[in-house]
Amino acid sequence: MSDIRTQQERAEQFRSLHDDFLVLPNALGTVARETGLKINAMWLPGAPAPEELRDAGVSRYSAGTAIAQVAYTGAFDAARSFLAGLYTPMVGAIDYFAFNDKFAK
Repeated sequence: MSDIRTQQERAEQFRSLHDDFLVLPNALGTVARETGLKINAMWLPGAPAPEELRDAGVSRYSAGTAIAQVAYTGAFDAARSFLAGLYTPMVGAIDYFAFNDKFAK
């Protein structure tokens, strides 16, 4: 059975449960067109650009925890550099006041 056929059957199972959304990894455009369901997509390495996903019928696109993971990786690397006496990661960072301005009302 083809991957698209498997995804279409999965979509029909969601519909039979009266769900109005579908989460699936592949065949977004085909499933969106053939089922009429709203499509949610989560970013994974190699994911298409957001414009491509919109064109394929995706109504919600999520980064999941990826953005937080990037931030924590940067914080971990900066802390490790700091403890080693290397301050380069902090030199290029947004300054304190500019950072706070990003959150101003």
